[in-house]
Amino acid sequence: MQEMKKLVDEGLVKQIGVSNFNVFQLKRLIDETGTTPCVNQVELHTLLPQTDIVEFCRNHKIIVTAYSPLGSPGLINSGMLPWDTTNDVNPLTHPTIVDIAKKYNKNSGQVILRNLLQRGLVVICCTRTESRIKGNIQLFDFELTPEEAASINKLGEANRRYFYCTNGFPFTKEKIKYLPFPDGGYTE
Repeated sequence: MQEMKKLVDEGLVKQIGVSNFNVFQLKRLIDETGTTPCVNQVELHTLLPQTDIVEFCRNHKIIVTAYSPLGSPGLINSGMLPWDTTNDVNPLTHPTIVDIAKKYNKNSGQVILRNLLQRGLVVICCTRTESRIKGNIQLFDFELTPEEAASINKLGEANRRYFYCTNGFPFTKEKIKYLPFPDGGYTE
């Protein structure tokens, strides 16, 4: 972490951004270096709202960027995950999302992305499909009501993570010091 601060001090970078940092790691970075990152990119979607990280970042003026904002349906359907996803909820087909999408004449992905934008998050999507790319930017001609947003956010009680990125190796759950996820790593 001191090396990251050194880059700023030497003028080699203007800001530090981090990825997959939890609250403990963010506090540690700030406390040990006196530097607050400008952005924290984390897996964040309907089933994993990351409210604790979002709140901490908001309080420290750290921008939160959500990756896998649709819950990685392609990954779930691919069979690549090393755990059973048979009973996983797919946000794109969840009745709450589908009903709201019908109301606004939008697709489920657009409703999910709009909800994340209304939470004040930066959202990045990954798709190779031209129609989805176009659809992913058609989010500014409707707004979810507070009740609709609350019903979508309630789905986050599932707290379902699909990526376990540790030391550059996804999908490992082994104990590694400072692992960002509380269900597989150290907390201090």
